[in-house]
Amino acid sequence: MLTFEDCLDYCELTIDEIDAVAAHEHSCRLQALALAGSLVQSDRGRRQLLRILGETLLQARVEGDRQRERQLKSVVDGFTSRHQLQ
Repeated sequence: MLTFEDCLDYCELTIDEIDAVAAHEHSCRLQALALAGSLVQSDRGRRQLLRILGETLLQARVEGDRQRERQLKSVVDGFTSRHQLQ
């Protein structure tokens, strides 16, 4: 049986990226992992993931949560450095 960690390793996303998707989608980690793991497989999906991460970052900024904003900026930067978008 596959574990959450097995699936996370397979999709090459970080737990922080999955948490950001979960926050954006108002879902649990497992649902966010399934969604993000599917999206990361294509250029179009990676662009959609970047949009989701960016919207989550913007929400933290609007809420004035500077610590979360800095953390999400790091998540977005890490995602863009690891996943080439065309």
